[in-house]
Amino acid sequence: MIWDKSLHVVTNDKRYPTPVGTLNFIFADDEIWDEYWETYYNKISHIMNFATEVSIALFEEIAKIDENNSTINKLIRNMKYDLTYSNNFDSELYEDIFNHLSFTCEECNGNFKLEQHVLREFIYDYLFTCPHCEYVERVGQYYFGE
Repeated sequence: MIWDKSLHVVTNDKRYPTPVGTLNFIFADDEIWDEYWETYYNKISHIMNFATEVSIALFEEIAKIDENNSTINKLIRNMKYDLTYSNNFDSELYEDIFNHLSFTCEECNGNFKLEQHVLREFIYDYLFTCPHCEYVERVGQYYFGE
């Protein structure tokens, strides 16, 4: 394992032995480094996602965010994660979930559902356009509701 090798310059453990005549990372060639970088890039996004979730949990606890806004934001983050890491993103699944939410436009006070093109704007750009008056509402990285 790369992580174990990084903690032990030399080891005789059967699970991650140091090859004869090397010091794990010290004399790695380009092929070994390419493998290490590939592993790093495959793992770092998951580590950062975990750190983000821990930070948000702390923020929500300190700011006393209500459960509904917490759930909406978790869904938004899940959609963004799915969009980034899934080859088969199912926007219809999220449309079904968000179809039960309604929003009120700050400009015209018109009510509308977060569906179809409005949902896509919300997912991709952290904004949505009121279908009644075309006012553009930016929601930022964390949606607080009204």
